[in-house]
Order: sequence, then structure tokens, then C-alpha cells
Amino acid sequence: MTMKMKMKRISTSLKDARAAAPDGIDLGAEFDAVVIGSGYGGAISAAKLTLAGQKVLLLERGREILPGEYPNTLAQAQAETQLTTAQSGRLTDFNGMADLHINHDMHVIVGCGLGGTSLLNANVSLTADPRVFTQFVENADGSKRYLWPASYRGDDPLASEYEEAKKALGANRMPDTIDLPKLKSLKKAADELNQPFSRPPINVTFEDGKNHFGNFQPECTLCGDCCSGCNYGSKNTTLMNYLPFAQANGATILTEAEVHTVAQDGDNWQVNISEFGQDPSEGLAIKAKLVVLGAGALGSTKILKRSEKAGLPLASDMLGKGFSGNGDILGFGFDANYTQDLKNQKIAPIYSVGAGTNPPTEDQYKPGPCIAGLISVDMEPHKPLRDGLVIEDGVAPGALSMMYPGVFFLDDVTQANFTRFTDAKRRLQDIADLGDAMLTMTDMASLSYTGAIANTQSYLVMSHDDATGELVYNEDLNIISVHWPDVGQSFPYPRDNEILRQASDAIWGNYLANPTWSAQFGWNLITVHPVGGCRMADTPAEGVVNADCHVYTGNGIAVYDGLMVCDGAVMPSSLGLNPLLTISAVTIRAMDTLIAAKGWSVTDAPKPAQSSQYLAATEAEPKVSAMPSGFMEMLKELEDLGSTPINSCLIA
Repeated sequence: MTMKMKMKRISTSLKDARAAAPDGIDLGAEFDAVVIGSGYGGAISAAKLTLAGQKVLLLERGREILPGEYPNTLAQAQAETQLTTAQSGRLTDFNGMADLHINHDMHVIVGCGLGGTSLLNANVSLTADPRVFTQFVENADGSKRYLWPASYRGDDPLASEYEEAKKALGANRMPDTIDLPKLKSLKKAADELNQPFSRPPINVTFEDGKNHFGNFQPECTLCGDCCSGCNYGSKNTTLMNYLPFAQANGATILTEAEVHTVAQDGDNWQVNISEFGQDPSEGLAIKAKLVVLGAGALGSTKILKRSEKAGLPLASDMLGKGFSGNGDILGFGFDANYTQDLKNQKIAPIYSVGAGTNPPTEDQYKPGPCIAGLISVDMEPHKPLRDGLVIEDGVAPGALSMMYPGVFFLDDVTQANFTRFTDAKRRLQDIADLGDAMLTMTDMASLSYTGAIANTQSYLVMSHDDATGELVYNEDLNIISVHWPDVGQSFPYPRDNEILRQASDAIWGNYLANPTWSAQFGWNLITVHPVGGCRMADTPAEGVVNADCHVYTGNGIAVYDGLMVCDGAVMPSSLGLNPLLTISAVTIRAMDTLIAAKGWSVTDAPKPAQSSQYLAATEAEPKVSAMPSGFMEMLKELEDLGSTPINSCLIA
């Protein structure tokens, strides 16, 4: 793999820091602020506080994994996957970058590594519809209960914060000079649905150079493997921007550090941590004046649940409530013929699988960024907010390319109507060819780049669910899980799948819903955008934190002076689109408000990030992680428990 840059690490593992603390790290000292988590909320908080002159310690549960070390084979992907089930608890003991939670109603995939979920998402930066912030439900007496705090209900409440976040994260549209087959197909669907098509802002670098914070990033290779970790350094994760900027300006970053509880320590705070996988009794306590939870919807809620059980007073009636999957849906237009070619067996391909181990030099290995196109369905201001949704293109990780032929073949032959479109002969031949190739033991991975799978359009949908899920903590298993009975058959999921079916019809593709969304698997859903659990509100009767992200004490409307939550957990509702920019904007607002209230001075001469530099023509191979011993046996155990097959979850 040819790399244009070299990177140096910006963190120390907790284990190494305890064994021999590097210069400048004194774990026995009191910190001005401890930030927990390194996704958008955590990284932005650390950077803002550091520039305000605070002595900051950032704690991340995962490892620091650099570009060139992300998985691009099935064995590596399996080694980087953590599995936890609501029924049996944690099934893996390794610290992988993809953290999969298998629940009874809605499964969740989150990132675990320095950079949080920004390592695995598609980095789409969309501003929420202003009407999101004015949503309300009508009470039985006819009064209104607004979902967002009053201070968010003005005109464009996050306008300046959105602009700051977009600039810092390097949000930009893929240049028009890059013409991708999957976008032609998506636009065809948009035209047939009579809905607008656009190229959304994405946090991807398309030209060699320094980013907003001074780190060098090379141009995107179009390999498509955004969601298994960008091995070329072109994706603008927090590992490439906010985190190295915070570190360059004095923040200390510890990885593989698991936070168990936070507790009051006089006027200050104690954060109880241990090395990843270590018993809490073998850990240590960190002292801080301020604690900012940025561990995500599941992580921050879990830490507060454990802290409450350990004696921390909270507004517990709402803790874990108001969980949303952000209306996430995954679907496929299988073996699509978007040009409606009736003459040729080999039709115009779409290409929706990442390059994996293949160099991104040929078209089939250059599908483009995971998401580069957008259909805005019924999002006009005169239409009801909950009618709106976004349909985006997608690219499945090339690391899993060996799995797709079998999954798609079985799904298509059991669901498809092969005479639905007038190219039935071609369609029947394609599925026969795929079956024959599998029987003859052809290289399975190669089948993801030709024929029926090469002709497949991936869809990702976000819309407005009612955010009535609950995150439940199981003390015996020490896990947090989603409880949301029958959510898969509730609005908006059946409607959204029907719209995806119409989009697939427009490009002559057999619509295949996510295999978990079926009667066989209880109409289970998968979300990669979990929000809520510590929702913000004007009173503790309706939320866990106030409008400025300070945690309610449970005593009236009082909040803790030094305990905050800044991440997706505080979202009071679904956003109906990719949430990263709103999470970033809310965090910027909370930090700026805090810094102003404290009267802290912010430096006007910060140091640039220095973890990435240009390096002409060098070779660097991704670090190969061996498949953990007993991994396949664990998968068999998982299926024996009656949970969703791992194959369908990993596709998401």
C-alpha cells in the first residue's frame, strides 16, 4: 500500500503509563479536566479546554490505530470486532475497533479506538432541519412538551457552531470532476422518485495538503473503505484533526483506559479507571476539577448508570430514556440495471464494495467515498418534518468482500421476483453465474467486484423515529443494551423500506432489505447512529443534562458544576440525517458557554497539529491482526443463542 504521509502516535496506553510514565504524565496529579471518549464530543471538548489553558487528560477505551493499520481482510476485520449480546453479555475479550452490540430489538455498531466512531462512519456533515429543534408532543391536556430546550428553539440556534465545525472538520463536497457509477444510479432513482439529488458535504480530503489544524492529509484514493478505517489518511477523522491539535497544545491522551465510574471528591471529581479488560479493583483513581463524558450514547449512559449505582445522585428517572436509532436503515438494489440496457448481458456496473486488499487503480476498486450522494425525500419546509428522510449511497467494506457473495445469493434467491423487470433473462443468468462460481470455489472475494454484486446499489437511510427506546444497564453482565419492543414494525421503518423498494424499482434492482429486518429475526434493526440516553432538557423531569450539557443532580433543577455530557447521548430526538455535525455543534456551544462562564482566556496563538507529515513515495503495509483463537467457535455459539447472524450485522 503506497502512502503519502507518515504519522506519529499521540497517545500512551494506560498500561504503559502505569509501568513507566512518560515525561509530563503524572497520574497522581489533579487535572483541570478529564475528558472521556475521543469521538466528536470528546475530541472537540479536549481541544477547546486545552486552548483555554486547562490541564486536560483525555481517556479512550480503544487503541490508537493509525492509517495503514486498519483491517482490509476478513481475518483482520474479525479480529477488530467486539461482540456483546443482551442475552449473554460480552463474548470477546479483545479490544477491536468495531464494537457490535446485539440486542433483542435494535443492534448497535459503534467505534472503539482513538477517534471514536469517526474512524468507522462515512463522515457526512449535514445540518439538521431547523424544525428539529422546535418539535413537540401534545400532552393529554392539550399542552405542548417540547423535545429540545427553549434556548434551542430560536432561528438557526447552531448556525455559527455548524460553520465552525464544518471548517474544522474539512467538510466539502466531492468534486464534480469525479464521476462515479453509483452516483449516476442514485440520481436515476432520485429522478424517478421526483426528489432532489445532491452531493452532500463529507469530511474527506480531495487534495494533498495541510488540514485546518496543520496536519498533512493526502487526497482520497476513492478506495471506498471509509467504514473500516481509511488506510490512506484521507478521511478527516478526529484522529487527524482535533485530537492531534489538542495533544500539540498540551493535552495528555491515554488509550486502552476503561472508565468505570465518576464520583464526587469534595468539590472535585474522581474518575475510576482500569486498563481495558482489567478488574476495576486493579485500577486507579484520577482526580479532576471537571469531567466531560464523551463516550457516546451507549458509553456515557453506561458510565452514569454505574456511577449512580455507586452512589452518585442523578435525575435517574430519565437516564437511559429517549434512545433513538436515528431512523437508520440499510438496504440494497441488487443486480440493478440503471441504464435499462436490454441488449447486453454485461451491463453498466455500479460498484458498491471497497477495494480491500486491492490497490485502488481500476474502476471496480475505486467506488468512491462511502457516501457521496444524497436524495432528500419530502424534506421541503411545507411538508411535515416526520415525512422527510435522506437516502444515501453506500460502499460496503472491502475487508468483508468474501462474505457478500453468499449473503446476497441466499437473500436474492429467497426473496426476488426474477420476472419483475423486462431484463429477466439477464437477471436469471447473473444469479446462476454467481451460484456456479460459488460452487466451483472461485475466489469468493473477487465475486464482489463482478456480475450481480458489481451491479448492486447500496442504500443508507436516516429518518425520524419517535426516540422512545431505552438503554438498560445489566449489572450482573456489566453491559448496556437497547430495549425497544416491536420497533422494527413501527413508523418509520416499514415506510422507509417501501421507499427504498421504489428507489430500487427505478434502477431495475431487486430490493433486498437488511436480512435482520425480517420475520425470521424478529424485524430487528441495526443502527450506526445511536443517540439519546442522556438527553438534554430544561428540567430533570424530562432529561439528564441541561441545555448547556451539565448533568442534573436530581435535586430540583440544580446541576453539577463539574460534570458534563457532550456527545450523541444528549440529543433529545432523532435528527433525520447523519448526526455528527449536530453533535459537534452542540459540543462547541457547550464548551464555549462553559469557557465564557468560567472567564478562562483562550490562546490566540495555538500550536499546529504535528502528528502527520508529507512523505514522498514510501511503502507501508497495513498491520495484519491474526484472527483470534476460537473466533469461529464463538460465532457458532452466537447463532446457537438465536441472535442475528454476524454476517448481516457486519455488512452494516
